[in-house]
Amino acid sequence: APYDPPESYLTGIEDLEPIEWDLTDNVIHYEATSTWPDMTAEEQDLLLAHMDLRYRAEIRWLDDQIRTIWYEFESRGWLDDTLVVFWTDHGEQFWERGSQTHAYDLYSEENNGIAFFWANNLQSGPWPGPTTAIDIAPTVLDAVGLPAHPNMTGEVLGQASNDRMRRALSVARIGPVMTVAQHDLKMRFKWDSGTLQVYD
Repeated sequence: APYDPPESYLTGIEDLEPIEWDLTDNVIHYEATSTWPDMTAEEQDLLLAHMDLRYRAEIRWLDDQIRTIWYEFESRGWLDDTLVVFWTDHGEQFWERGSQTHAYDLYSEENNGIAFFWANNLQSGPWPGPTTAIDIAPTVLDAVGLPAHPNMTGEVLGQASNDRMRRALSVARIGPVMTVAQHDLKMRFKWDSGTLQVYD
C-alpha cells in the first residue's frame, strides 16, 4: 500500500461509485482498511472493488515495465548468456482473514509467492510440486553449474523429497506466527495466544 498505478492503467475505475478515501496515500489507505469492520456490506464491496482494481492495475503496470526492460536487455545482448530469476516474497490479503495488505499472518493469501527462472536454453514448464523460498539460491547455483554451500538448507527445485516439511515464521503485525506444511496439510501456531490450527 498504497496502490497507486499510473492513471492510464485504471481502466474501469470510472464505472465504480467514488469512495471517500484517497487510496494513493499510504496513511489514508490504512485508515480505510481500519474502518472495514464498521462498514456495511455494500461499503465493503465498494472499497474492495476499488482496491482490487488498483492492485491489478499495478500488476499490469509492472508487467509493462518488465517488458520494456526486457526488450532493452535483449537489444543489447545482455540476455544471451544470462539466467533471469524473478520472485515475490509474499502475497496480498484482501480481507480473506480479516485484514488487508500483508505482514499480518501466514495463511496462503499472504504467504504464497511466485518465482520463475528464464534463460535462452531453459525448457519452459511449470513446477507443480511443493517448494519454498530457501530453494531459490541452491536452484540458481545448480542452474549456473556451481555447487551449493554445505550449510545451505534449501534444495534444488525438483530434487527435494515430497515429504519434506516447509516452514515459515513471521513476527507479524498480529504477533509471532509460525507454520509448518507437509503434503496438503498445514499447521499454524500463534505464539502470543497459543492458538494451534491444523488444516487441509
